[in-house]
Amino acid sequence: MSKGCKKYNVLRDEQGNTLVVDCKECDGECNLSSPKCFSGVFNIFVSEYPINSIVLSGFFERKYGSKACSILESLRDVVISLESMAESRTMNREECKKCALNPRVMFLALRNAMLEDISEFYKRFILYAQKVSKVSDIECTECTLRSGGDLVYIHDMMERLRRRLRTEAGDFV
Repeated sequence: MSKGCKKYNVLRDEQGNTLVVDCKECDGECNLSSPKCFSGVFNIFVSEYPINSIVLSGFFERKYGSKACSILESLRDVVISLESMAESRTMNREECKKCALNPRVMFLALRNAMLEDISEFYKRFILYAQKVSKVSDIECTECTLRSGGDLVYIHDMMERLRRRLRTEAGDFV
């Protein structure tokens, strides 16, 4: 988790759950457009889900409503899918356990990158997709085909989110 987001509270009432993050001691920006702030808030959002609104409380308060939370929820769905893909695979061959494209290793690395920095997620995603598409070992065909299909599924999730962000840009408060 981002070091700047250690202090937070979740207020729960009949209208939903509000995440209030104390940004006063953070050396980053008090704004979800800041990668450091986004990463810290997103990690809290994932661990404290469901969240209906977010308040970043620094020297001023910045509020994010249901649309921003909906975007974070879509990203959380990607994290959950990556976790599921990592956990659903059993590699029986000894070579598989050491393989850099082992689905458990690959999908957990993508999940961790998503939680740390979305730009790093995209870099790793592209590298893994390129590597999976180039595997020619016949012993790996089933695994790489399945992993390739899973990567396409994750790509489609991210692409739907990207299109949604373009149409709703600036309307997240």
